[in-house]
Amino acid sequence: MNVADLPVADVGGVPPPRGENAAMASTRGVGAPRLQWQTQIALMLALVLMLFVSPLAFAQRTTLADGLKAAVVRTDETRVYAMLAADAGALDDLLTPDCLYVHSTGAAQNKAEFIAALKGGAMKYQVLRYVAPPQVRLYGSETAVLTGTMQIEVALPDGRTAKPTVVVTALYVVKNDRWQLASYQSTNAPAK
Repeated sequence: MNVADLPVADVGGVPPPRGENAAMASTRGVGAPRLQWQTQIALMLALVLMLFVSPLAFAQRTTLADGLKAAVVRTDETRVYAMLAADAGALDDLLTPDCLYVHSTGAAQNKAEFIAALKGGAMKYQVLRYVAPPQVRLYGSETAVLTGTMQIEVALPDGRTAKPTVVVTALYVVKNDRWQLASYQSTNAPAK
């Protein structure tokens, strides 16, 4: 006798299986066990989603923050290279219109004064190097504070070369869809 030919009871409003499904239903029961199997699959899928989607959502937040921090560091590196090259055009793009640049001597310059001093040769940076990778703290997605310790060598107009080690704080903001330096402050590092 063929299993498909056996009578099948209607259990709980579930229609009796036909054809190939009839053979499977007769070996594991009809109705409830079939729903139980489907429920088990649904629960397993829900568990898999909870285990893998939650960490991925957290990882995306972490990745976004890491990406923003990396963008700030890249912008700062670009600023450093532009200063070494006295590239007025690049600095014009990298600094906000109201940027304030305060040197370790206490001299403060606005954007135009700072760029003119570099372009005119009043200062010629020869070395700008962080002692360790700078740290970046984010305040939302459009404001960042970069801090670090930097070794500097700058040729002065009188022919001397100053070689201070300074602690820097740089405020970066997003303007015109890119990171720009809004404020910079350097202070002589304490003697060791």
